[in-house]
Amino acid sequence: MESLLAAKFIVVLILLNPIMTYPFNKVLILAFVCSSLTCQSQQIIARISPNDNDPFDKKLSEKFLVTKFDQKEVPTLDLPKRKHSSMTFVNEFIPFGEGYIINSLTTSPGGGKIDIDYSFYFLNLTNNHVSKIEISGIDTIHSIINEKGAIFVSGKKGNELKVLHYTENGMKELPFTGDILNKVQQPKNWLKLGIYKSQLLALCRDGIIQYTDAKWTYLPGNSIDDYFLQLGYKRSRAIIPTENIRFYGDKMYFLQEIVQQRSAELFSLDMGKPNSIKEFFVKNNLTDNTKKEIDAYLGSTDGNLYIAITRLMENQILLRENSDGVNTVILNGQLKEKINEFPINISSMTEFDDKKIMIGNGLFEMKENVLTPILFFDNMKQQIKDGGYIFNDEFRPRAIAMLGSSKYLLGGLFGGIYILDVAEMKIKCLDDLKDQPKTRKLF
Repeated sequence: MESLLAAKFIVVLILLNPIMTYPFNKVLILAFVCSSLTCQSQQIIARISPNDNDPFDKKLSEKFLVTKFDQKEVPTLDLPKRKHSSMTFVNEFIPFGEGYIINSLTTSPGGGKIDIDYSFYFLNLTNNHVSKIEISGIDTIHSIINEKGAIFVSGKKGNELKVLHYTENGMKELPFTGDILNKVQQPKNWLKLGIYKSQLLALCRDGIIQYTDAKWTYLPGNSIDDYFLQLGYKRSRAIIPTENIRFYGDKMYFLQEIVQQRSAELFSLDMGKPNSIKEFFVKNNLTDNTKKEIDAYLGSTDGNLYIAITRLMENQILLRENSDGVNTVILNGQLKEKINEFPINISSMTEFDDKKIMIGNGLFEMKENVLTPILFFDNMKQQIKDGGYIFNDEFRPRAIAMLGSSKYLLGGLFGGIYILDVAEMKIKCLDDLKDQPKTRKLF
């Protein structure tokens, strides 16, 4: 308790210090808050178990699935000691050329409004070099997707929204015309891209537009602005989703979050069904007054949607949703009957062959109903002295990409880019940089 009070006191001093200016104030406050609440996370999580007096825990306990756990001896791998903090927040990795585009779009509260950092980076895996990217024809990038080697980019040039299509033959604009032009070109609008049944779609505040037969058309009935207004809000709470939109079956999913406050909500809608926007917790009657945020979600080839959740800062939950409803895989770091000796924290997921790859406080594989720990991480929380400032840094995995059968690219919510080689039990940091990445033209 004394350490928590001391950390809170440090945060107050930081907040009151007029010398602290962006970006240091935001990073330091964020780092100290995260660290103060998680400085003893292993001990805290190990003591947490489902609380039958908590209605939320009780409801999820009644939905517990039996998951087998491989109790083999699991190795621990230390993260390298960092010398510098990182501003390269990683939301997702987008394959491109000899590396990955890093979506680092960040939303944060600021003076009664939402501040947005529209940063994107490129990681060249031939030399492990990280560069901030610019794109000709776009001042502010909203979304980048790679569809079978063709790159689509949405964003703004001045105050005008644009969608550009890049191929090996060059670039062409996909212009807005007619009624779509007036609907899309609104001052606070944005566009997030995705592919549905081989068609390019974009989500904006007023709904969905689709590019077919060389023109954009509007798919009416799923306005995000109207969704919030119909809930009784005086104004829309629509914020540009940090990640690209995704499609699993005939459902679209998008994540709306404020990273610095870590308020994260998962929304879904049924394609072709008007007024079908639903928020995950409300849809599944999992509402209460506690803080909950979606860390990650994965539509699996087994037909299930897996959702990783943090509740009350340290309670880690993994749910499985399908047409029969929601079931619990992990509750407060524990499997059913508490068969795992160590707490399990899942904050990012992907799929490789017929296995789900999950990462958090370690690396896990899940096949059918068997969860196998591959390794646990240590040294995820570090104190960094950088440029005369002291940062309490925490690596919180947010994105994962497969580089091979036992090699992974990992990205952190609050910074941190690592290559993990499980076969050799090695991990290398790629963004421990003295200077911020230089800017280069992607196109």
